[in-house]
Amino acid sequence: MATQIDPNFVVTSDNLEGYRIVKYLGMVWGFDSGISFRGKTKPDAILKNQLIMIKKAEGMGANAIISTRTIFREFNGDTDEPVFFGTAVIIEPIQAG
Repeated sequence: MATQIDPNFVVTSDNLEGYRIVKYLGMVWGFDSGISFRGKTKPDAILKNQLIMIKKAEGMGANAIISTRTIFREFNGDTDEPVFFGTAVIIEPIQAG
């Protein structure tokens, strides 16, 4: 069953303070080959590819994405395409005591 990921749980770090990783689900990525542009990065293209990555992780049952990275792939010498990737995980709060 798909879950919904809180944007605060999409992080570049390898863990989330106060939470433990229960299960590693695998790598997810966000890339749409239909999104390409010349020159400056368009914010809507970046957001769309981030959302693609998050939706893939949610479909796997993840409630967080750790170790996220962004790269810009050069295409045809003058076109940049943003690619996002990270590790989909299931986390739970660490119980005090």
